[in-house]
Amino acid sequence: MEVGTGDRFLRLLIEHGGDPVVLEATVRAARGRSELVAALPEEETRRHVRALVQGVLAALEDGGPGAEVLAAAERLGSDRARQGVPVAAFLDGFQAGRAHLVRMLVAEGRRLEVPDAVLLDGVTRIDEITTALVHRMVHAHRVTELEMARTAREARVQLLRQLLHGEAVPVGAPLDAAAAYHCVVSDVGDPAVAARLETELTAAGPGLCGLV
Repeated sequence: MEVGTGDRFLRLLIEHGGDPVVLEATVRAARGRSELVAALPEEETRRHVRALVQGVLAALEDGGPGAEVLAAAERLGSDRARQGVPVAAFLDGFQAGRAHLVRMLVAEGRRLEVPDAVLLDGVTRIDEITTALVHRMVHAHRVTELEMARTAREARVQLLRQLLHGEAVPVGAPLDAAAAYHCVVSDVGDPAVAARLETELTAAGPGLCGLV
């Protein structure tokens, strides 16, 4: 897209957003802020930082984040949930990377004598865009966590049904094949009450619970 001569902040981002040195510094900032993000492969962080920088640039050019940019943010949130990174930890990394990039752009803009009003407007626009991206990332992270928890719970309930039916099944976590377990049966049918009962029954050690 042809950039107007008045949008000097956008030109700054275009010129520096794809700079490998800037990218690596942003990656280091994100990984340095969050131990759980740092535990991921460095290329994984680099891939997501690159996608988000390109997404912010596209959103600045288009006047707001489009469907493709929002989808990229959702993928990041979903990926982090599957990797076991809590939402607070990955947001720490995201905000650290964003802060580093903004500081670099402001410093470079001042060096080039870009007016403060232009820099302020650019930072404000980036904040608006990243806020929208954060909302999408958090939502996707939570949806994925719920889906994973539901899948794991369904697998445990299915194992419980098979054991109660006397089927020969491989016993794995959370059970120990060498241990002895008690079987507790109740007439509770309310899922909310059952959830509280499950918490009490498994407080002393691992077990399988469910409405069967």
